[in-house]
Amino acid sequence: MFMTLVEFIEAHGDLECSQLFKVKERTVASWRRGENFPRARKAQEIVELSAGQVTMDGIYRAAPDPERAAA
Repeated sequence: MFMTLVEFIEAHGDLECSQLFKVKERTVASWRRGENFPRARKAQEIVELSAGQVTMDGIYRAAPDPERAAA
């Protein structure tokens, strides 16, 4: 099953993902909130470390804007 990076983080938590991806917990939180995205090299590591559950498309796909969805 494929999931976005945000879905993966929400399923596993910021702390667990920070340990798995070898980044700071605040970095994972910024990815989850859509404030930042992983650089290309780290994104490839995420794909590998998630055993392919997260794809490159799932990392860089823009998250839906909740305000637009409500309109």
